[in-house]
Amino acid sequence: MKLALFDLDQTLLDGDTETLWFQYLVKEGYLEVDHLKEHKNFSLDYEQGVLDFSEYVNFILHPLKEFDLETVQSWRELFLQEEIQPRLRFQHLLAEHSEQKHTLVLITATHDFLADPIGRMLKMDLTLSSKPEIVDGRYTGKVTQSCFREGKVEMLEENLNLRGDLAEEIWFYTDSQNDLPLLERSDHPIVVEPDDRLREIAQNSGWKIIM
Repeated sequence: MKLALFDLDQTLLDGDTETLWFQYLVKEGYLEVDHLKEHKNFSLDYEQGVLDFSEYVNFILHPLKEFDLETVQSWRELFLQEEIQPRLRFQHLLAEHSEQKHTLVLITATHDFLADPIGRMLKMDLTLSSKPEIVDGRYTGKVTQSCFREGKVEMLEENLNLRGDLAEEIWFYTDSQNDLPLLERSDHPIVVEPDDRLREIAQNSGWKIIM
C-alpha cells in the first residue's frame, strides 16, 4: 500500500479549522468573544511547539460540552459550507496521488467532529483525527486518542495493523514542526509554507518545500 498523507490546517486548508470554527460561533452569537482571546494563546503555544494538547482539547470541545449535539451539528453544516469549502486548496496534489492509485489519508490533530466531514468533502480514503471521549452521549472534554505529534505516527501504525496492511511508501505533506515525528517516518516528507524552524530543518534534511 502506498500512502499519501495530508495534514489539514495550513496545508490542505488555508487557515486553521478550529480557529475558524470558534470565529464562526462567535460571529453567530453562540460563544462569547473572550473565547477567541483564549484560543489565540493556545495557537501561539502550538506555533512554538509547546502546546499542552490535553488542556487545549478540553478548551476546544467547549461547544460540544455545553450545547445540544443536534444543534451543534446544524451549526457545523453551515460552517463547513461557508468557511471551510472556500478555503480548501492543493486539490491538484490529491488528484495526482489518486491517479497513481495511492491511498489518500487526511491525518490531523483536529477532533473528529470537524475532521471527519472535511475528510468526506475532500474525498479522502481515510481520515485519522483526535477522538474525543463521549460518556452517556455527552462530550467530556478529554480525548481517547490524540492524533498529535507522536500520536499521528501511533494512530497511523495502529490503523495499518488493524487492516493488516503494510505501508510500502509514504508521502506526507504538512506545514507544522509538530509533525516532525511523522515527517521523519515518511519516505517522501514534504513541507508546505513552513515556519522558519521547519524550513531550516527541511533544507538541512533535503526535504521538498512547497511555498
